[in-house]
Amino acid sequence: MATMRHQTAAQKTNVRRSRPAAACMARAARLSALVLSAVAVVTSLAPAAALAETSSWSTRATTPPSKPRAAVPTTKPAKPKGRQRTQPDAKRKRTTRAPAAPAKKSPQATKARKPTVSGTPTKPGTVSALAQDAYTAFDLGKYLTALRMARQAAAAGDAQAHTLIGRIYAGGHGVPRNDVIAGRWYARAARLGDKQAAFAYGVMAATGKGVIKNLKIAADYFRLAARSGHVLATYNLALIYARTRSDKNDIKRAALLFDRAAQAGHAPAQYDLGTLYALGSGVERDVKKAAHWIGRAARAGHPPAQLEFAIMLWRGRGVGKDRKQAVGFFQKAA
Repeated sequence: MATMRHQTAAQKTNVRRSRPAAACMARAARLSALVLSAVAVVTSLAPAAALAETSSWSTRATTPPSKPRAAVPTTKPAKPKGRQRTQPDAKRKRTTRAPAAPAKKSPQATKARKPTVSGTPTKPGTVSALAQDAYTAFDLGKYLTALRMARQAAAAGDAQAHTLIGRIYAGGHGVPRNDVIAGRWYARAARLGDKQAAFAYGVMAATGKGVIKNLKIAADYFRLAARSGHVLATYNLALIYARTRSDKNDIKRAALLFDRAAQAGHAPAQYDLGTLYALGSGVERDVKKAAHWIGRAARAGHPPAQLEFAIMLWRGRGVGKDRKQAVGFFQKAA
């Protein structure tokens, strides 16, 4: 989505004649891209829920790597050389082989399910003492210890212990990476009321990672997290409304959600909200409000907004003409 915006704004600098119709179509196209890539999981490994910095799970290496476990030999022991004495056929004992255990099938991507929040012994947002110890062990790189403690806390109904188990499997920390298992634990944690898990499962459902891709289910989980004040879930839900537009009110819902995330300081939401004001899509057209929100996103360091705001300053559209300041934003966006 960011690339499409960058290209559209860059092309405007070389156009001498304004083409409002083409510009509106290009900007509308930019809103249709859903930026929901998920390359990692939570930004913070602390027990308390932490907010990510982009609509995807960003990675921040804050814990020392765990010590590598000793490799287990997989080769069979070599047979002794030379001829071996064997018993006569009459005296040779008959042995029978035990039936081989059935091979375990690797878990496949499961169908995403709608969230159903259920009660939990611990209050949402709180962490039990055992879960605290599990997160501490995780921070120290003792992943298997963290997994064992988290399982015990999860058995007692701790929501964030479920989330930590999902985090361990999603990142392959001390165990083979398995998005399917991670998704199951995130879904359970979301049903217990953990907003980070709801956001994580929403990203998985939106991208088809570990579960079958389903934007409707993703929206349900983003909505669940957004109700708890998760800014990125709010933003991603707005993106889904802006993309799908199942009815004429979806773009208005998207505008409201963009506004909520923008008020919370999320730069991409500020840029998208400004774009809606520039287009008059979902909101009444207002070039001054468009310049205001795009300018806030530009000052927050959002490159597409910096380029767009530079053009607005250069032409004096919605803001006083200031070509010296425009050059500065052009340089920042480069």
